[in-house]
Amino acid sequence: MKYYHNAVCPIEIVKTENLNISFQRHNHAEHYVISIVAAGKAEVSYEKGHAGTYEPGDVFCVMPMQPHAVCVGQDAVMISICIGACLFREWTYDMIAHTVEEMTARTGIPDVARMRYVEILRKLSDAAGQRRSTTDPMLERVINTLTMFPERALSLERMAEELHMSKYYFIRKFRENVGLPPHQFHLQRRIRKAQKRLRAKCSVVDVALEMGFYDQSHFDHCFKRIVGISPKAYIAAIFYKPGADGSFIMVL
Repeated sequence: MKYYHNAVCPIEIVKTENLNISFQRHNHAEHYVISIVAAGKAEVSYEKGHAGTYEPGDVFCVMPMQPHAVCVGQDAVMISICIGACLFREWTYDMIAHTVEEMTARTGIPDVARMRYVEILRKLSDAAGQRRSTTDPMLERVINTLTMFPERALSLERMAEELHMSKYYFIRKFRENVGLPPHQFHLQRRIRKAQKRLRAKCSVVDVALEMGFYDQSHFDHCFKRIVGISPKAYIAAIFYKPGADGSFIMVL
């Protein structure tokens, strides 16, 4: 895997190749993910039994908080463009499209797929001001806390008590709104923040402790289960080099 990370805005390109890998059911709390299959096949399962098999040239988009699982074979090449939802409110379409074009220039995206992902970008940008949260307002505070401060130790009992719910009713309501049980969403957010800390060149041991894991072995296991590679492999996949104008850092 290779990571192209922008240093000044929430855009990241992930290129998955030469890996026989499955990403368990998860979601992206703060990002839209547009994925392009450049070779082989990618199988994606969504909610309520819906699934799709994507072949070279195909493009699919996963919305923020949309639960899904992904399986790619050894011969597959998939390029995923991860864009922070906030960016569609803060930047114009042209600014986003230009940045994505620069970051994907050397990733091998097929021309036909490039046209399709640009069309998706345009639609997401045009609809930015029309989106409204469908999350139960009672749960939003807990979800926001888990998203922003995942290192905090929050038990199911405590979260349920704050909302004046029984533990089991809270779990059911959370799953209905997020698509994942609370503990899985919380773990996922801890790993996402751990990725940010590793990109900031913090040590694996320090990040493991900061994110509340028992030890490095426990952290390594959880990280690989969610990201697909170990923390050390993740660090090795990121090479920092300033862009021509000094504005962003890319993996080359």
